Amino acid sequence: MKIADVLSGRAGLEGIRWLLLAVPARNALKDQLRTLLPGGAAVELCLKEVRFKPGCKITAHYDALVTNKESPQDQQVRPVAVTWGPKAYAKQQEETVDLEKIQAEAASRGVAPVRPAARARHACRHLRVS
Repeated sequence: MKIADVLSGRAGLEGIRWLLLAVPARNALKDQLRTLLPGGAAVELCLKEVRFKPGCKITAHYDALVTNKESPQDQQVRPVAVTWGPKAYAKQQEETVDLEKIQAEAASRGVAPVRPAARARHACRHLRVS
């Protein structure tokens, strides 16, 4: 199934279910979340809310249970918002460029590096995680 068909509404309810609930889609989302977390962290997702604007975007809100493998008893629940849309990648690309400029300037002045932004982009260019 194509994400463009889901976003346009042509794929119907089945397309939305596929995007939010299918194992490959959830694994891709978990992979993206793990890139934002310390190494070795495990993530489990609980879908809380979905908003669909046909032809525009799908926004899903999750509670992510994050477990650190070094200390399995240390679990945290973190809210996560995910947006799929044709413009999700473009805005994030601008934010990434701005962040890189800020980090470069901080390094040139000899100050502590700016903490990496808690955002990720997926190769499909339709996914934004924050």
